[in-house]
Amino acid sequence: MLTSVSNMSTIKTTIILFVSVLLIFAIVIYMSESPVLLFQKIKKQNNIGAIAIRDNVIPFQKFGTRLYTYPYLNACYGNVVYLTEYRKDEQHSEFVNRLNDLLDHNSCVDIYLLAHANAYYKWVAELDSIKRKKIRMVYNSGCSGAGQSEIWLHLGAKSYVAHKGRESISPVFYFYFLRRWCAGYTLHDAVDMANKCMETKLYRFNKSVYYDSLQINESRGNCFGQSNYKLANE
Repeated sequence: MLTSVSNMSTIKTTIILFVSVLLIFAIVIYMSESPVLLFQKIKKQNNIGAIAIRDNVIPFQKFGTRLYTYPYLNACYGNVVYLTEYRKDEQHSEFVNRLNDLLDHNSCVDIYLLAHANAYYKWVAELDSIKRKKIRMVYNSGCSGAGQSEIWLHLGAKSYVAHKGRESISPVFYFYFLRRWCAGYTLHDAVDMANKCMETKLYRFNKSVYYDSLQINESRGNCFGQSNYKLANE
């Protein structure tokens, strides 16, 4: 009896995983664009590190975010840390320690905050101020994250990319932004082109789902600080 229950549980888990993968690929296909960009060669930068953190959301979102993000980061950064939270703030110590290690062993580090409204800057503030100057680009997908721009730049970040809206549709921007940033666009161009692609796709999507113009506009990525460099520039 126990074996039968265990087998049913395994089958159910497998089905859920399979359906999740299909949904993710369906989303990717819907958002897809130029094959040239999709298959453009990405060069690994061995002296540049990256750390990403996904907050505690539903399993589908956790799975999808990692499935999309990690291969890109691993392809172009020499050292990558990807963390997922299953309880609020459970990765606090791990994040601080791993970021500290990345700063010690890389010429610069990019930070990806793949989370809803957050205050991860408080964790970063625990690090030595000299080390924090090696933080290069911070991307924050959280709603109203643009309000933290002065904090992040004061902490030492070279650039900060975030969204103004309280209900921003940041995942769509991020989909286009990460691909371009990893493909060698300057930060300015990666943000600008991601905004244009996001707006085009959302206005087309409006035929079935309603997004008002203000929400779309406030979902735009905003770049604070320097933006005239590429991922390969240390």
